[in-house]
Amino acid sequence: MINSFQNRLIWLTLILLFSKQLFSQNTDSITICEVNIKIQEQKKIAGKIEMELDYHIKLIQDFYNNGKIKSETFWLQETTPIWIQRFYNKNGVITKIKQVDNEKFGICYALQQGKKHNLLKKDSYIDYFSENNWEFPNHWFVGYDYNISNEGHDTKGIVIDKETGKINTYYTKLTIYPDNEDEVEELGMTIVEYAPEFPGGIDSLRSYLQSNISIPNDSIINGRVFVQFWIDTTGKPIDSRVIRGINPSQDKEALRIVNSMPKWKPGEQRGKKIIVPFTVPIIFRKIDE
Repeated sequence: MINSFQNRLIWLTLILLFSKQLFSQNTDSITICEVNIKIQEQKKIAGKIEMELDYHIKLIQDFYNNGKIKSETFWLQETTPIWIQRFYNKNGVITKIKQVDNEKFGICYALQQGKKHNLLKKDSYIDYFSENNWEFPNHWFVGYDYNISNEGHDTKGIVIDKETGKINTYYTKLTIYPDNEDEVEELGMTIVEYAPEFPGGIDSLRSYLQSNISIPNDSIINGRVFVQFWIDTTGKPIDSRVIRGINPSQDKEALRIVNSMPKWKPGEQRGKKIIVPFTVPIIFRKIDE
């Protein structure tokens, strides 16, 4: 039988071997799941070091008062812990490695499939569509935005089912509601003759979207949640869904705001009321106290 001393020896050996593999990296990059990921920015904040990596991955290191590293955690989109956590004693020696995401179709699978499909470019990002996502619940996304302008952008990549590993191609075209009231909303090859109108116009819509946010300030992460919905023939917003979110809490709040909108003046085409799709950004900003 293996005694407790031998158990500890085996465990420490595994940690050292694993650590050697993890830290076999250049000074300007980090190797995660056999994928080399560049460090874009590094900053110190009150006993912590935050490293912004490619693909919207962040590494956060905490330190003891003596300056030695205490722990480090990898995050995706600043909201989801991924891959591993490492813990150190006050002498800077690793004491524990915790697998945060060791699922068969977890972050490592997503990274490797992104590399295989040639999607890991400079401006690529990885996202996790939660169970609240209307179209791809519990899916990884790997891809990038292009044709970016003030009116919107296109997105393409792949989505990966976290349960089965099934991969589908992904493409969306995001059109933000025009700033100019005289502009019309373009629907594929069709031009809407009379676009739906929010009560009071576009300025009232902006005011409504931003003044109805009711979420604790200390839980807000700065950013935009893009919500796509339709205005039906009665002027009611229907079938809303988050197409680019921040986290489940803020995504849910953005949907609540859109679903609570008053009725619009419906769109018309050749004298007939029609349903019209829209996408609006809901901007979350933490108020500095």
